[in-house]
Amino acid sequence: LYFDNEVHGGQGDADLFFVYPSGEIWKSVMIRKQLQCPMDFGDMPFDSHTCSLVVASFSEDANEVEVYPLHGSEGLTLKEGYEGSTVWKLAGASSRSEVKWFGTDSDQYPWTYVYLDIHVSR
Repeated sequence: LYFDNEVHGGQGDADLFFVYPSGEIWKSVMIRKQLQCPMDFGDMPFDSHTCSLVVASFSEDANEVEVYPLHGSEGLTLKEGYEGSTVWKLAGASSRSEVKWFGTDSDQYPWTYVYLDIHVSR
């Protein structure tokens, strides 16, 4: 996966791997990312911000791999009883996808990008 607004990242120290009786293989790799979220503090202490996580396939175009948000999902599920930070209030979250085309003339390829927008306020 490609993270469009990555500042620093790497692979974590945990992988999960499972082989189903049908022969299907499932693998999950933990990753750690530090992402950029530009903020304007001009309205402080009444400021609000939207931080986006932007994800796309790294090596394959949308003809081979599509990334998309979970259907019907707002993009973020909080555990029951979550109270958040003492400074920031989670004002909401949303997710969406977009197809971007790269290349020229007849040599254009689609890439699917997924945006998870997290809205916070004080």
